[in-house]
Amino acid sequence: MIGHIEDQARRVKADAYLRARLVAAYIAAREPYPLSPHLEERIYNGFPGPNDEGRMNAFHQASWPDRLAIVQSLEDERLRWFGLRLVYSEARGVLPEAVKVEIEHRLANQLAEDGSGCLTYELALAETDKLMGEGADRDGLLSRYRIYLQERSARAAAFRAQMVS
Repeated sequence: MIGHIEDQARRVKADAYLRARLVAAYIAAREPYPLSPHLEERIYNGFPGPNDEGRMNAFHQASWPDRLAIVQSLEDERLRWFGLRLVYSEARGVLPEAVKVEIEHRLANQLAEDGSGCLTYELALAETDKLMGEGADRDGLLSRYRIYLQERSARAAAFRAQMVS
């Protein structure tokens, strides 16, 4: 029985046309998922191309100012965003002011409003309230975290309002 299965597997592996048809049938049968508006949720929507793979390696070997140029040359939108966020987090001073503001605006919007499944301030507050209601705040940590979330949410709302005006 095992020998038969192995023979079948070898025949499938050797037949490029059959493999292509099997992959096509699998893809056609899959339920399509809508593309998330958030790049973080698109991480499994394909692999970086060979050019971007080389750039990713160069990125990790370069100085922070050089990393910005590498990030801006990436073809994959997801990688550009992740790279910009990394530079923003680790070496904010090398970013031009306009790039910093764009990143801050995108992050503030994402944390404040979208409801697409990403953790927002509202969802974090609701989960904190739920845990507190279940008696999980014996040491007051959740209460302090709730205050922190409220303060961050207010600062993000003020920042977003400033961006509109």
